[in-house]
Amino acid sequence: MSKQKCFSPAEIVEQAKEFDGTKVDLAKSLGIAYSTFQRISKQEASAELSAEKLGKSAKKRKTLKTSPYDDLEKILMGWFKEVRAAKIPLNGYIIKEKALEIAERLKLQGFSASNGWIDRFKKRNNSCFKSIWRIR
Repeated sequence: MSKQKCFSPAEIVEQAKEFDGTKVDLAKSLGIAYSTFQRISKQEASAELSAEKLGKSAKKRKTLKTSPYDDLEKILMGWFKEVRAAKIPLNGYIIKEKALEIAERLKLQGFSASNGWIDRFKKRNNSCFKSIWRIR
């Protein structure tokens, strides 16, 4: 029995761009069935978008899971970037409070800024809450 192969969105895009032969030959060179390759090639456009959105972590992540609260996350990420540019240290509690404030403003029902949500938010946006050190 052969091992199951798992390709990241970035790997799918790379392989498709590099290979000039037929689709059957490409599937054989990857060691996957042609039907699997067909499914992957249908997903190529979304794989390119995923690879662009994931950036540097594209080779690590196999899927791109989006949040059901995209509007909230876009606003929160904009605020997050502004605060980080001002070199203000952030922690999970501050992010949680700001997320709840934005959710209230957007009138989102059922949103709770749990620790799990904060962890997934950090993973989706490749961000961390490390303190910023200043030399005096």
